[in-house]
Amino acid sequence: MMRGSRRGCVRLRGAVIGIDDEDDSTFTITVDQKTFHFQARDADEREKWIHALEDTILRHTLQLQASFTFALTFFTSQNNKVQWYDC
Repeated sequence: MMRGSRRGCVRLRGAVIGIDDEDDSTFTITVDQKTFHFQARDADEREKWIHALEDTILRHTLQLQASFTFALTFFTSQNNKVQWYDC
């Protein structure tokens, strides 16, 4: 495997970011009952990665909540049944 080559992708929805105790440059992402281990160059780079990942997870969580709220306002009632529209 060449350094810097793509090895896959990790879904961030519902992910939990963790800091490994091994050293100051490693961290984990746990999602779907799987744990992925990452290593940054140093502690500073690890912190940048963690903040960027946490910001991304939060931003997408807030967008999903807003989309869900928006979708709930778009329904019709027909024959006493509620029909939801996926927005």
